Amino acid sequence: MGYGRAVVSEHFLECLEDTVAVTGTADQEEKMLSEYPQLKAVCLAMSEIMAEKLQENLARYKTSTPEERYRDLMEKRPDLLQRIPQYQIASYLGVKPESLSRIRKRLSRPKGDKNNSGLS
Repeated sequence: MGYGRAVVSEHFLECLEDTVAVTGTADQEEKMLSEYPQLKAVCLAMSEIMAEKLQENLARYKTSTPEERYRDLMEKRPDLLQRIPQYQIASYLGVKPESLSRIRKRLSRPKGDKNNSGLS
């Protein structure tokens, strides 16, 4: 699918920090796999692991609230909250920046605060 001809991608990546990207062609991949047959097994195993994690993450994303997603991000990648613009974090969470502000405000309140009802 797409081998031997140019195919325009439906997706793109926006790098927010310095990035090194390695690219290759289908012909280069085919040559590498034929020269190193053991690489094919490794690539297949890694693909299966990555696909499983992707499915788990998608399922978790679809069944969680934006606040749960933000808490998850705080727990797993707190460094990103300091480095990534808020509008992009909001987009990742599936909310508008104003909603992210409300979520952050709600989470910053002390637990015993009677105004911390979760409604904004």
